[in-house]
Amino acid sequence: MYRQLTADPSAERHRRAYSDRPGGYTFRLDDAELSRFRAMAENAQRHEDRLWSRAGIGAGAAVIDLGCGPGALLPVLARRVGPTGSITAVDADPVACAAARHVATELGTSTEVVCADATDTDLAPGRADVIMCRNVLVHNGARAGALLSHAAALLRDGGHLVSAEPDVDGLDFGAARAEREYDRRWAALMRADGNDPALGRGDRLADLLRRQGWRVVDQLCWTDALVIDRSPAWAAADAIVGRGFATAAELADWQQALERRRAAGPLRCSLTMTAVLAVPPGGSQSR
Repeated sequence: MYRQLTADPSAERHRRAYSDRPGGYTFRLDDAELSRFRAMAENAQRHEDRLWSRAGIGAGAAVIDLGCGPGALLPVLARRVGPTGSITAVDADPVACAAARHVATELGTSTEVVCADATDTDLAPGRADVIMCRNVLVHNGARAGALLSHAAALLRDGGHLVSAEPDVDGLDFGAARAEREYDRRWAALMRADGNDPALGRGDRLADLLRRQGWRVVDQLCWTDALVIDRSPAWAAADAIVGRGFATAAELADWQQALERRRAAGPLRCSLTMTAVLAVPPGGSQSR
């Protein structure tokens, strides 16, 4: 367990950058993050095909991607729902929404990108057959109830939620000690914000949904062996330093270690994910 460090004057730039993020979200988009999101999107369909099919993500379906990020999942969903289906992508980050709109222009499916908070999208109730919610609840522990309540309102009767979350606590970087330490600081920040960095482990995600009244229909868990450029925690550098979970000097040391490791070859790690198919409180299962 890490305590927050005392004030670090050199961290002011990171504090200012972090304060600009909507809703306190810790990640900042860059090329490495966009690449990671695209790889995760392709992995999602490969691993979760059974859940997607049971949820009804097929020709003509109306899907809301709640917390869409830069829109990496949109091409995958568009291939599934086809020209007769529709996708509504929602995110609170204007930078992510701009990236998602760019992706949407190249799709042959009716796609709308809405820049709004996931707990209050202003979308019409009952408009979706399926809601996708990926890598969202792990960052919104304190708001999970409000977010899931709003998601339930957006589903038509017989609609489904597909939620997928990572086990951040279980990220395994092998001998990459700097990456392991950096990820521990990130996990400590997540806990301080009321989030569960191990949400993608075992039945934790399913249990969260059940506590909010959802009925779990199906569940999958898998571990991927990944080759990545860096730990996902690097996208949270402003928050980790700006919030006092590391010093700017530590960040510089980790950056040097990252560059040395890059020179030796790509980073290999393993990540466990859990995906759950659920129906909302009072909802009926159509499949």
